[in-house]
Amino acid sequence: MDENATDQQLTVHNIKAIGHEFNDRITDDAATRVAMEQEKRIEKIFRLATVMARHAGRKTVREEDIQKVLMFEDEL
Repeated sequence: MDENATDQQLTVHNIKAIGHEFNDRITDDAATRVAMEQEKRIEKIFRLATVMARHAGRKTVREEDIQKVLMFEDEL
């Protein structure tokens, strides 16, 4: 995965492609469930990153805010 890419899309097709690295057989329902769960995680990350930005006196969420959220998430 290219971490600097600006055109990343988390589609069911792309999720299945990632999953196929581990298992050749993945249902659309399984990939859809992964997409739904990741969407919830993304919402949580941005909600917490917004708190970080506001704490720093900013309205704009920056990459550093996301990194801090992910760092704290890893430690829990």
